[in-house]
Amino acid sequence: MSMSSSTSVRPVNSFKGVIPVVRCGHLTGTDCAELVTPDDEQCPAGHLIPTREAPQLPDGIATYIGPRRPRSVGREQVQYITLAANDREAVLARLTGRPNDVAISRRACEQCASHHGIEDSAARAELRLLVVTGAAAGHCHQTATGYWRVQHQKFVATLDPSATIVVAYSTRHYERTPSEVFAGVPSRFGQAVPTCPSGPPLELEQLRQAVVSAPVISERLINAWVHRYQCEPSVAAVTLTSKVVVAAAQGRWEQSPDHTWMLTHDSQVWRVAPDAPVIMATWPAPAPSAQSN
Repeated sequence: MSMSSSTSVRPVNSFKGVIPVVRCGHLTGTDCAELVTPDDEQCPAGHLIPTREAPQLPDGIATYIGPRRPRSVGREQVQYITLAANDREAVLARLTGRPNDVAISRRACEQCASHHGIEDSAARAELRLLVVTGAAAGHCHQTATGYWRVQHQKFVATLDPSATIVVAYSTRHYERTPSEVFAGVPSRFGQAVPTCPSGPPLELEQLRQAVVSAPVISERLINAWVHRYQCEPSVAAVTLTSKVVVAAAQGRWEQSPDHTWMLTHDSQVWRVAPDAPVIMATWPAPAPSAQSN
């Protein structure tokens, strides 16, 4: 039986010998979409492709084997070997000794930049600082799924099973970046209250009226909103102001242990300074099942 000329059959070994192609941003942590191979020294846009050396581990164990045959442009099918518990020291030594070899995924970069309202380049530097500082303190462990977690001073960086790429970032800090916390920059609204506060706390009704009439949106919050929604600073300021005015008039106010106020309305939480109508941060409210009635 003859086959139609419009029908093509892919040979079984059609992928054999093919060099995988990935996007530059996957290897460099940038937003570059140029296509490169892992062996290229730089992409057409001029970004340098970092040299990926296999870590030196006991008994020649390699944490990265791959890439296998490519499934689609920009993605690699990679086989990982989960490190044994006694190889944790080797991972710590590599993270502290060669922090620049750690790649930053686009997702982790955007999470850090959006949360703190900083540029992408600063976010990548902050993430590498977190990794090397946390690893040097020994605050690094492997999860049951094989991923590595660096958790240090309420900052968390999650690395892939090979411990070579930061894939996620989270923190409970809303004022300060990792570098500010590690440098000892005090938090204006932390439990360690500064010795010279800007003013006495306002009564709740007085603070509520001040927020409704003239809220002050922090510059870092505006920058974070701009980065998250790709809008102009003026648009971000107007949007945030309109939302918090409605929240202040209709939402629920609760004081936290550090004396700041948590304002909850329409599935959003706003953190308000205790001594002025300053809006410090905002984030999605917990699920209703996690709240008490």
